[in-house]
Amino acid sequence: MRSFKNLTEATGNAVFTLGRFNPPTTGHEKLITKLSSKAGRDPMYVFPTHTQDPKRNPLPHSLKVAYMKKMFRKYAKNIQISKARNVFEVAKILYDKGHKSVIMVVGSDRVAEFNGLLKKYNGTKSTHGFYEFDNIDVVSAGDRDPDSEGVEGMSA
Repeated sequence: MRSFKNLTEATGNAVFTLGRFNPPTTGHEKLITKLSSKAGRDPMYVFPTHTQDPKRNPLPHSLKVAYMKKMFRKYAKNIQISKARNVFEVAKILYDKGHKSVIMVVGSDRVAEFNGLLKKYNGTKSTHGFYEFDNIDVVSAGDRDPDSEGVEGMSA
């Protein structure tokens, strides 16, 4: 049985990803598998965004989440239903849950961008909310070739 102290103390690392997943693809499965291996025993979170437009992001959030839970059944409980619109709001959610550090897993082409953004606003009160982690790490889920015609080129 967990003690009150266990329930109220910060839970250490959180490992997460944030993406459009619109529509979910085999490349996203690769990303989530990498997320799981990176998380180990740490809590893992998959945050699908609410981005929607007819051309590039045809699925509404609720349908996208439903498809993801069917496609990635093993990780269905990790797929978050959240109002978070960006990485700052996700960071705030994780900080508010009591996590002391975060690891974000993204496609290789997004590592530098998210690493810079998350660290720049760590400990800064702003309109995006507040988060202050002891450690922030952004790691690659692996390379992808956008010109590839096979699974390797699928968006993650």
